[in-house]
Amino acid sequence: MRVINILAAMFVLGCGVYLSLNHSHDLFMGVGYTSKQAWVATAMSEVMFIVGGINLAASRLRGYKPSIPAYLGFWQGLGLVGWSNIAATFEYGLAGWLLGGSIVTTVLIMESVMMAETKKKQKTEEKTEEHADRQPEPRKSARRVAYAEETVEAVTDEPALENAVASAVETVEPVAEAVTQTVEDVVTEEEAVEESVEAAVDAVTEPVTAVERTVADVEPAVDVVEPVEEAVAETIAEEEKTVATVEDAVADEEPTVAPQDPVAVAKEKALEVYRTEGKLPGRPRLMKLAGCRQNHAKRAIDELKAELGLAS
Repeated sequence: MRVINILAAMFVLGCGVYLSLNHSHDLFMGVGYTSKQAWVATAMSEVMFIVGGINLAASRLRGYKPSIPAYLGFWQGLGLVGWSNIAATFEYGLAGWLLGGSIVTTVLIMESVMMAETKKKQKTEEKTEEHADRQPEPRKSARRVAYAEETVEAVTDEPALENAVASAVETVEPVAEAVTQTVEDVVTEEEAVEESVEAAVDAVTEPVTAVERTVADVEPAVDVVEPVEEAVAETIAEEEKTVATVEDAVADEEPTVAPQDPVAVAKEKALEVYRTEGKLPGRPRLMKLAGCRQNHAKRAIDELKAELGLAS
């Protein structure tokens, strides 16, 4: 069941983050951000919110008090994310506010579910370890006690102990001689390796010396090529100046096109929706239709309401 809870929490958490990302992006776009800037600001807010929540939950699981920066990051991320989700459905009244806020609460609840399941696993492992530590030690059998007594008696028998020591010395001496011979062989091999390395270094040094001589022979030719390169660079620079002058002249001759007023474009799009559906579109929809900012969409809707007599 723990695996099902974790997988379900991850799925719901991913859905909530997807919706929240789009709402935050629309919010930043509505206050003048470009699309790229809006995505960067959205990533900043969402990561701050999620990481802040994980830090708070992890602190409680490990049994220590969260730091002040952890609280600040969580509350700031919560404020930005909650604002963006509620603002996306703000014009629909109380139902829109509750649904927008439910996205944020869903993310928080799923994080809590995942942390709770993790905490259950830790408690289960701790109980298992405590149960294992409380297991009684096995009793020693009578046979082991008798074997220990026999061992003590054998050790206290001095003649038997002397014989055992002598036998051990006789066994160790051949091994020591073999080890000494092995060490001497290794030293001989190391000396041979050092001689091989020195020969290899000499073989590598000779080609390097030849390359250095070749470089010394080539340097006078480089001194001759450098003035030619400088002359070519000056010629290219003069040609680039000429091309730039011609481009400036062509640009001066091209007619300039006055940019369209974004409010006028938004009013045209809103009128098309009004003629088709009989009501004006909301700000988020008009922003998408006209490709304008939130303040331009609001201004266009207000002006149309005044012109059409729809102002309440």
